[in-house]
Amino acid sequence: MKKFIRTGSLKCCLAVLLSVILAFSLLPLSAFAADESPSASAFGDYTLFSGFIAKSANEGQYETDQHFENLVDGNKETKWVIKDGGAFVPHDVCFESPFAIIPKGYVITTGDAADENHVVNPAKWSVMAKLNEDDPWETLDTVVNDVELPAEDRADTAVDIVNRTNSAYRYFCVSFKDIVGRIDIWYIMEAAEFSIYGKTANGLTYVPPLDATCTEDGNQGYFTDGEGNYYNLSEEPVSYESIVLPAKTHNYEFFKTVDPTCTEQGYTVNKCQNCGDEQYVNFVTATGHSWRDLETVRPKCTEIGYTEQTCSNCYGRRQINPVPATGHNFDHDVRSVAPTCEQSGYTDYWCSICMSGERQKVLTPALGHDFSVVTQTVAPTCDKAGYTVYKCSHCDATMNGDFTNPTGHSFENGVCSDCGISPAFAGTWEELQAAFDDGGYVVLTADVTPSEENLLTSDYYLSVPSGKSVVLDLNGYTIDRGLADKDTSGIRGGTVICMGYAASNYNAELTIRDSSTGETGKITGGNVAKNNGQFAGGITVYEGGTLNLEGGEISGNKNSVGYSSYAAAGGIYATKATVNISGGIVTPAE
Repeated sequence: MKKFIRTGSLKCCLAVLLSVILAFSLLPLSAFAADESPSASAFGDYTLFSGFIAKSANEGQYETDQHFENLVDGNKETKWVIKDGGAFVPHDVCFESPFAIIPKGYVITTGDAADENHVVNPAKWSVMAKLNEDDPWETLDTVVNDVELPAEDRADTAVDIVNRTNSAYRYFCVSFKDIVGRIDIWYIMEAAEFSIYGKTANGLTYVPPLDATCTEDGNQGYFTDGEGNYYNLSEEPVSYESIVLPAKTHNYEFFKTVDPTCTEQGYTVNKCQNCGDEQYVNFVTATGHSWRDLETVRPKCTEIGYTEQTCSNCYGRRQINPVPATGHNFDHDVRSVAPTCEQSGYTDYWCSICMSGERQKVLTPALGHDFSVVTQTVAPTCDKAGYTVYKCSHCDATMNGDFTNPTGHSFENGVCSDCGISPAFAGTWEELQAAFDDGGYVVLTADVTPSEENLLTSDYYLSVPSGKSVVLDLNGYTIDRGLADKDTSGIRGGTVICMGYAASNYNAELTIRDSSTGETGKITGGNVAKNNGQFAGGITVYEGGTLNLEGGEISGNKNSVGYSSYAAAGGIYATKATVNISGGIVTPAE
């Protein structure tokens, strides 16, 4: 396999190498350039040469501007095309360098690599060279289907000459044959550029010619040794001044006249015949607008009025004489809503001028309730407060007020002489639990607490069974769970009263009152420390249960595990239950 370097498109690798394509002043009809820019690093210490003197080619059919000279003109935008050439006939393009080159390799640039029918890249080629015009040709490199040109437009392939010597050459010839993938007798073959990379034979650096412009000096093509010495192409020492082409002077001639407009000056444009630079002279002042009234626009509620004018010369427009917007006149009553006790009333107004649908809403304050009509007076009972029912004079809302305290029970022989209730009396923890199990009215007759042996027993709380309704009168006494100063980390259920633990659709009701004169009854001593079940230190109410707190105090209970979804405050915890508080005191966890 032949050693070669695929460089891809010059858009990424060689664009700068061929960007300097300059006319060589001593070589008519041709150009020659050498690029030693950083992009040439793919060639190491070598220089890419392009833009040679085309000498000859064998016959073939060409389109206009697609002759063989384009292959070595140093311009990638042009291309060489052979049409209807014989598939077995080589197509040669021979060219000359203005000085001897020691070649290292060459670059082939594709043309329009694929037409609408097939790829048009050459498949085989040979590169030949000689030093003198009368010398025989020497083959430098031959490719037979082992270096594939990319099927991309204007893409470059760099190929090293493997068996190269240090011989120098001035005359070169490249011979193409066949196209990729076809062996037809008739076909189209094309390429855009053929360049050579190598070194000058004399070891000097070649500087290509540069045309002088009207403002900057140019130079003839020359050699330099990098130490301030210069040589012409015959390698004769010359001064730098002798190779400089002095800058030309501008040669301005009339090009066009630009008439003035309403807002811009007019002027004359002269163009340099050498470089195309333009010169602007003979300025004429702008004519200015010639305004005339076009229409008068009356002001609206939200838009200003104005006079619109147009210029008779350029048809530009402007607005003058602004008149302020009139503003809305909201005096057309559209809808009125009377106020109620709790909601404001309002009136909607439309503008009588524009009737645009924009509204102004004027609010009327809500009346507020007037609870001045007495509809019922409810007398107090033994265990329920009395009150007066007041009705609002504006609406049907009612309010209870003027509360009177319950009269309290008058027990004789275990029966209330006023209401006839016969309560259960409890003076121990066990008696109180038995009363809860039976339901009904329960009166506490002493302070109660669990016995010492049951104090640290799990779930040894007071429980109201499902379906039972209990009214508990603390009667000035205390229910103490006894765990306030205990380590309860080893037990579950350190709450004082639990309603419905582990029960679904729990349906029980507990009402807590305190009929004592000083209302000194208390529920205390609960301590929830283990995160096992949903418990509060004081009272825990589960799904479907109802707790009514009308008196007494729930305090001195603890929740050592903190506030979480499993252990709530030390006072009351309820989940999917009802808690009504109309009296009494509940303090947070300690």
